[in-house]
Amino acid sequence: EERFVTGRGASLRVSQQARVTWPLASRSGLRGVVSEELFVRTSSATPASFGFDSNRMFVGVARTLTPHSAVEMGYMNTYTQRAGTNQAGHVMSLTVLVVM
Repeated sequence: EERFVTGRGASLRVSQQARVTWPLASRSGLRGVVSEELFVRTSSATPASFGFDSNRMFVGVARTLTPHSAVEMGYMNTYTQRAGTNQAGHVMSLTVLVVM
């Protein structure tokens, strides 16, 4: 991921996501979803240090709408490390997925 900071240039970070889904009911199309995504800074346009940047953990349910679309709803916990202060977030997430 490349991010641009006004007046300071670009910074880069890489991420890796691990995701597990499993059926909750055989005919309903409902699936349980758990994912973990880690972000690591590889270059920085700000005074932030290199290395760990943030983490996102998601727990929820997904339902297939069509063979090419689904909807996910659940809770996401976010943690972001910043110079001087760290931020934690609690997010109710609703995502519509479309595969083309």
